[in-house]
Amino acid sequence: MTDVPAPEDGLRFLPTDGARLQRTLDATPGLSLVVFGADGCGACRRARAVLRQIAADPALSQAVGPLTVLEVDADRAPGAIADLEIFHLPALRLFRGGEWHAAVDAPLAPAPLALALAAAAAAPPTPSP
Repeated sequence: MTDVPAPEDGLRFLPTDGARLQRTLDATPGLSLVVFGADGCGACRRARAVLRQIAADPALSQAVGPLTVLEVDADRAPGAIADLEIFHLPALRLFRGGEWHAAVDAPLAPAPLALALAAAAAAPPTPSP
């Protein structure tokens, strides 16, 4: 897999699957947010919509900084779900340079989620699952 260029600013969205997730993370410099969701999950649809609202809002997007958002269908990624100890959806997991950084847990609203992403990115890495 060729390297994925880092976004210069704002959020960039890429679909991936469980089989390619780690390769995609390894090829993506900077911060990556992996969003695990499912087609039938209303909260998952809400998380995707809120992330797109953040991307469309210059102030919130700037607060978050450059971020690649990888969208993964949890139903097709059982190995990743088990490895990352995901027990509910949507699940947001932050990686830096392909390495685990933190789980992100915040209300699914633009400002609180943007602030949580910025805080998690600025904090030291948490222990990986």
